[in-house]
Amino acid sequence: MTTIFIKDTGYIKPGEESGSQYSGATNIVNGGDELPLKGVSIRYQRGVSFDDTPQPGTFEDTRLNFVSINNPVVVISGRIYGKGDMSLTSNTINQISGVSSITDQDGNASKYEVDILFLLDLLCKTRGYKELYYKDGTENENILYGIGETDTYNPTYRHLHVRVKGINITQNATNKMINWHMTCQIEKGEST
Repeated sequence: MTTIFIKDTGYIKPGEESGSQYSGATNIVNGGDELPLKGVSIRYQRGVSFDDTPQPGTFEDTRLNFVSINNPVVVISGRIYGKGDMSLTSNTINQISGVSSITDQDGNASKYEVDILFLLDLLCKTRGYKELYYKDGTENENILYGIGETDTYNPTYRHLHVRVKGINITQNATNKMINWHMTCQIEKGEST
């Protein structure tokens, strides 16, 4: 997979009942424009909650009682290669692709991948749900197409409505490589 996109919609709930869209730099990431996530891997997982409480004094397997279904979780992992001076305009390895620019921490337009880290962190703090999608000609060959749906807000691409649950960013000092992992919980959305 090459580039997937995440967009902060600014709406509290998916669907027509979502109300007014948030605005402003602290309420909606990148002004509501999509963020390209380059060279990422995606892992999808779902679980079921069972009541498997052991019974003291019994030496047999316990009965599993079905309790509930957990919302699916998607873990997205990416890597930024920090070779060379990240401020050089000729350094295209460290530049984003798929959109013309993103809005950096200071509110300026930027093309540098490292500036996406601030925005990924901000995705945890904004209240609106996010859309996660892939928009290449081979969309029927990836997870997001297989489990995603279209809706009235975004009828163009099959996508997932997600809430960003956490972000983990690590950097290896010897080779300047930055790894990030973002955990998202899938929220039920409106289907068309």
